[in-house]
Amino acid sequence: MKYYYKTVSVPIVFLDGWLVNLERRCFGWRKAGDHSESYEYDEHSTRNYTEYHDGVEWDVTEHTTERKTGWRNYQDFYRISPFTFNPIFAVFEWLSGIFSFIRRLVMSLAKYLIGFIVVLAVIGMILDPSMTTDALQVVGGVALIYLVAVVLPSVLVALVALLMRKVFGIDKHLAQNMEKNGYDPEW
Repeated sequence: MKYYYKTVSVPIVFLDGWLVNLERRCFGWRKAGDHSESYEYDEHSTRNYTEYHDGVEWDVTEHTTERKTGWRNYQDFYRISPFTFNPIFAVFEWLSGIFSFIRRLVMSLAKYLIGFIVVLAVIGMILDPSMTTDALQVVGGVALIYLVAVVLPSVLVALVALLMRKVFGIDKHLAQNMEKNGYDPEW
């Protein structure tokens, strides 16, 4: 059997990088580093205004397109492949990847809402110091929602993956198969 290093790059979003790292580590991946990539996109805008020429009113609609550049951050991981022949582990890892994608999508959108709520709470505390307790409760509520809806399920998935690796002896079987095929099991 031939073994090789399989690599994967996972996009990182607001408050999610450490969860990606934890999940990948529990599924047997090792972190190779980070990198950023630029991407280009078009931003379209429309401006409506009125002009007057020789006493005549003209409604003008101006459409513009501006080319912009954005940056996306990634974490890079590697793992020996094939890692396991356990179909239960493979299906669970596949389902975890779908869950992780949905979590990253939600967190990429939630950063704007969370930022808006925190800014409003800080402004409320500055304008009216009696609102401090209410503002702190709102920020605490947002933190609690993040912990319960995002962190807890991700940590549970990671713990189940780690437990599956131990129960099924995936690391031990990988090392034995690598030695049997002439590879160094200390990868």
